[in-house]
Amino acid sequence: MRPAIAALLIFVVMAVALFASFALPSIRVYSYSISGKRTVNASGINTININDPAGAVNVEAYNGSEITVSYVSESNVFSPVTPSINASSGALNINVRPQYISFGYSVYINVLVPYTVKPHIFVKLSVGNIMVQMPYSQSVYLVTSTGNIYVNVSELPQATLEAVTGNIELMSAKTYNIYASTVTGDMSANIKGPLIGNYVFKDVTGNINVYIPANSSVSFVLSSTNGGIAVSGIPYNSISHQNGIISGTAGTGMASLSETTTTGTVSLRAN
Repeated sequence: MRPAIAALLIFVVMAVALFASFALPSIRVYSYSISGKRTVNASGINTININDPAGAVNVEAYNGSEITVSYVSESNVFSPVTPSINASSGALNINVRPQYISFGYSVYINVLVPYTVKPHIFVKLSVGNIMVQMPYSQSVYLVTSTGNIYVNVSELPQATLEAVTGNIELMSAKTYNIYASTVTGDMSANIKGPLIGNYVFKDVTGNINVYIPANSSVSFVLSSTNGGIAVSGIPYNSISHQNGIISGTAGTGMASLSETTTTGTVSLRAN
């Protein structure tokens, strides 16, 4: 029996090796890519929701009359993922379903919005960059785990920007409330309009640089446990520096601004 079993095992091993020598070279990883475009009636749209687990999202204004959604979907194996695009109850919803068994895929989404539309914009990614460029948005809520966030909106009443590994950059003529946080990236904000709300910037291992008008009325607190702190060009009324924290008041102190990091530098400067 034992010689027979040994011979059988040798046969099985040889058969598997022979199959592998022919079959495995034919199982290769290819790159599949598809693209698409869809236009949506902009009338009545006041919210844009985008959920894209992996890829990148760009939302910007243009001179057209309809909202145009274009995408490029790529996959290493099998068919790429096609996003669902639908408008309902004043919201444009763009959704890429999660791939629970994934060999690597990305969906790059570009949304062109007419200048006359002033939407709330919600974007959530797990991996990828987010960019929003518009003259006006009622609010933005942008979240990515691994990627950068860039926002350039002239008037933006409310902004929530959250990343884990990535940089955050905000440029705005008027922004009334900001909450921005990242863990391992740098943060920059250039606010050119009057400050009238709450402005919160949180980091852990990165630097924070905020630029505001020199004549701002703001109460500020800048904190860095192991980094530098600087205030420049802001004619403050009072200021105190203690244990890695600078706090002060400029003008009437109507607005509230805080910058917090652990191992980076923080600065508040006039733009």
